[in-house]
Amino acid sequence: MEKKFFLLILLFANNFIFAQTAITSRNEISDLMNKRVISNIQESQAGIYDYDNDGKINCVDYSCLFKITWDKNFPNEKYRCELVRNVQENAMNHLFVRILDEKQNYIEVEPWSSNPNFYLMTENWPKETYNPKYNIYGETEFWLAEGEKQNYGQKRTAENSSKKIGAYFCLGYTSGFSVNKFGFELSSETAANQGEFFSIFSFDYLMNHSEEKNVDSWLLGFDLGYGVLTFFQPYLGGSIGMKWTDSFSLGNVEFAWKVNSGVRIPFSSFTVRADISYGTILGLAGTFAIGLCL
Repeated sequence: MEKKFFLLILLFANNFIFAQTAITSRNEISDLMNKRVISNIQESQAGIYDYDNDGKINCVDYSCLFKITWDKNFPNEKYRCELVRNVQENAMNHLFVRILDEKQNYIEVEPWSSNPNFYLMTENWPKETYNPKYNIYGETEFWLAEGEKQNYGQKRTAENSSKKIGAYFCLGYTSGFSVNKFGFELSSETAANQGEFFSIFSFDYLMNHSEEKNVDSWLLGFDLGYGVLTFFQPYLGGSIGMKWTDSFSLGNVEFAWKVNSGVRIPFSSFTVRADISYGTILGLAGTFAIGLCL
């Protein structure tokens, strides 16, 4: 009788330690924890490499670098982040991360999600593939040691994972909604997470050849934006410069301008941007740009 009672106590303790409620909707996650997870995914993905030196980059590398990046960014909250292995015969053999939130519930994170804003395991794996009852806990130090023993230790990990996205360089195409009214844009843009401001510095070459005379222009622009969400970043601004008709000469130069507003959508090391503008060259126009972190 005493032995059975003791086993029941052990079973209860195990469930309490390892089986707290797993969050299945991002609506249940606080803004603070959501921002931390997204930024940690972006930072660790930006510095991804073959952590355990096995000749491939897979879930082990993404999970270990997420954990190391988390510990570096939140040294007083290392306990919140741990590695979890899920093993199911003919279904899954996978390493991922779980985060203990402020309410003592677990956020199960897929650290190599192609879209860092959709990071839950339940968002990245179908139910028939991922079954949490096959999760194995308590192996965090083992998997971290796999990289360290291959001379891929903490020093290089910190150097790689600390490469935050700093700036995007973008190429855009502007249309005046006519085949004869168009232009091109080059821009340098600062990156931003949720709750952060960003800026866009641009150079435009716009052409209006729809009239009897051909009008060309150069414009320098500045836009200021705000990360309402990590993946939804509205901005507004304008550009000023000069225009000329038919041929360029100092006596043929006039003042030119445009104002614009749009939305930027960043994902990992890439970004796309679309805006609507009005100016002296094209009138009403639209711009689409795509960029890369270099």
